[in-house]
Amino acid sequence: MTFKVLLVNWWSRARAFNPKDFDDIIPLFQKAMAVREKEPDKFPKIVYGPASMAGGWKGFSIYKDPTAEQMNAIVIHYMPYMTFKFVNISPAPKMIEQYLKTKK
Repeated sequence: MTFKVLLVNWWSRARAFNPKDFDDIIPLFQKAMAVREKEPDKFPKIVYGPASMAGGWKGFSIYKDPTAEQMNAIVIHYMPYMTFKFVNISPAPKMIEQYLKTKK
C-alpha cells in the first residue's frame, strides 16, 4: 500500500493569484466531489482532505494507492487554476532500514 500527498497551489503559476480565481475553483471542487460519487475510480481515493493550509492559497490531500491515470485525471480536472505536486509518503522505519542496508 502506498500513500501520496497532493500539494496544491490554488492558482496557475503562469499568472499572479487573483481572489476571483477561488470563486472559479469552488464549482470545480463541487463537480469533482460529485464525480467521485458516480465514478469512484476516476480520481485517487482520498484518505485525508482536501484540507486548506493557513498562510496562503494552498491545500493538500492524502491519497491511497493512486494510479498514474487517477493523478492525471485530477490534474486535468482543475487545469488551469491549480498547480500540483505529488509527494510519496513512506514509513520512516522502512526508510531507515533501507538506508542502514546501504551502509553495510
